[in-house]
Amino acid sequence: MKATLIDNDLTLAVEDAIPASPVYAPEEILALAVCASPNGSRDAGDLALLHAARERGITLPYAQRENSWEAPSRERPYSTAVLKAADKTDAAPFMVARGNLKALENLCEVSSLEKERMNKAFKEHSPSGFEPVAVAVHRSGAPWRLLGVVPMHAMRDVRRLSMARANFRYFHVWDWPLRVLHWTWVLCIIGLSATGICIAEGWFLKMGDLHGAFQFGTLRFVHYALGWVLVVVMMLRFSCFFMASNKYQSFRALFPVSRQEWKDLYATAVDYLFARSYDGPRYIGHNP
Repeated sequence: MKATLIDNDLTLAVEDAIPASPVYAPEEILALAVCASPNGSRDAGDLALLHAARERGITLPYAQRENSWEAPSRERPYSTAVLKAADKTDAAPFMVARGNLKALENLCEVSSLEKERMNKAFKEHSPSGFEPVAVAVHRSGAPWRLLGVVPMHAMRDVRRLSMARANFRYFHVWDWPLRVLHWTWVLCIIGLSATGICIAEGWFLKMGDLHGAFQFGTLRFVHYALGWVLVVVMMLRFSCFFMASNKYQSFRALFPVSRQEWKDLYATAVDYLFARSYDGPRYIGHNP
């Protein structure tokens, strides 16, 4: 179930929580994620989590201790807060952390097997732009324990390009010499195909002056000239592999060398074979 909140020009979507273990309920994880927000927060992400809990009819059984919330930082990319059961005055307080999945996995000392299981469970959300908001708790006398993640997706409604520059990272991939060579190649192929058909069929000789116009010779000269231009373009294009202006155009970008590149090649091949383009890995420049 997906709950969507529109806050000004920002659209936020929250999916059902993914538990790290069958012991934890998705509703409990979402409730803790909401209660981990600072009291009275007007942040769009906090409001989206609260909206998702209300959409699912989840009550918030915890109250946050006053002034216990600590904001995330660069060194510690997750927030922490002290919570207590709202309906029990004698209940022991505990700490909750919410934020970056990898940071909380390290905090909770999660095993590599559990990490792989968590990442695999979240994998179906990744192609749609969702990010994992991890939730962990620490009770007295017990270590930190990762409960699971809440998939969230934020998308800004960009009305002007000047607004979009802050939301996207631009990569210079194809430079102008490569574009010129590419389209010259295309035009040469079209010209060679057209003149080759005319040379083979000879139907154009029936038009115009049939005695002294040298039509066939002119056509053959154009065909040969285009052929030599294509040869030069191919040589220049091949040299661009070794004198590329960036790594996306280089010779090495076309061939799998590292172990990860072989894995990417396999994943992309399976993607094409089973027509799963909706779930395929994304690449800048040529894919494997």
